[in-house]
Amino acid sequence: MLFLQKYWFLLGLASAIFLGHFFASPLQPVSDQAWLRNAIVMSVMFLMALPLPLATILETVRRPWASLLATAVNFGLFPLVAWFLAPTVDPLVRAGFLVVAATPCTLASAAVWTRRAHGNDVTALMTTVITNTLSFVLTPLIVYLLIRESAEVPFIDMVIKLGLLVLLPMLVAQIVAARKSVGKWATQRKRSLSTIAQVGLLLMVLLGTSQTMLKLPADQIPRLLSIAGLIGICCVLHVFVLVSGLMLARSLQFSRANQIAVAIAGSQKTLMIGLLVCIQLNVSLLPMVIYHAVQLTIDTFVADRFRARGFTDLASGTPSAATE
Repeated sequence: MLFLQKYWFLLGLASAIFLGHFFASPLQPVSDQAWLRNAIVMSVMFLMALPLPLATILETVRRPWASLLATAVNFGLFPLVAWFLAPTVDPLVRAGFLVVAATPCTLASAAVWTRRAHGNDVTALMTTVITNTLSFVLTPLIVYLLIRESAEVPFIDMVIKLGLLVLLPMLVAQIVAARKSVGKWATQRKRSLSTIAQVGLLLMVLLGTSQTMLKLPADQIPRLLSIAGLIGICCVLHVFVLVSGLMLARSLQFSRANQIAVAIAGSQKTLMIGLLVCIQLNVSLLPMVIYHAVQLTIDTFVADRFRARGFTDLASGTPSAATE
């Protein structure tokens, strides 16, 4: 039971891909409903943004530097590294791999893992707010620059769609949460809202996988060896960007807590927007799902390592992330 409680989402991802792969035809009447996919996206974005405290957004204006660095890593360094690694990826999933680079920071797990590591979770939340707010323009722009030669990119359509399905629900959530009673209710039920949103993500993976299988010819389905290689490349990409973010923050003499936040928030990517873009472009969503699973797995160990290091520093009299 403890194992299921800890890893239910990763198991759910694997199950959704399996079901979408082998039951694509029975699922077609549901997966073909664009309005349903859009409703799920808007609901998830609303639920994930509802508990975000307004104070975090105001803090972004007052003390933006660490979160701006994390944003630069997420939308700047990450795409460059992904572009460099792209030739090593199977051409069947290469466009989907590059979509990963264009998505913003996760809405929940970056702050959770940063907090777990004794980092500055406010910086992680600020990065979430900035990257997701800018995503309706930057995501289509980065996608266009990276994959315009291998896939048709409807830039204007993507901007409008992301604005309506991503930015609008976030703004509505903040307006609704501005009422103290609603904001307090959302904060108290943050975990439950996050769980519901994650179920929505799994539904999108299921429907997206089904759509991909229906549209792809049999000879274009990636083989097991290609998938194993993709997992390895995603691991390299995530670790490299995470360590680079940490080193950049350290070189700029940010506090240890902010170094951790920049490393984690700069290297994490949100699954929902990635799935939405992959479905719209009709490219493989497998890299997006694999990268999400990779970041959650690796960052669990990274956060625990940072946490243990913080306790060690505290015991030796060195200021830790919890005290800075």
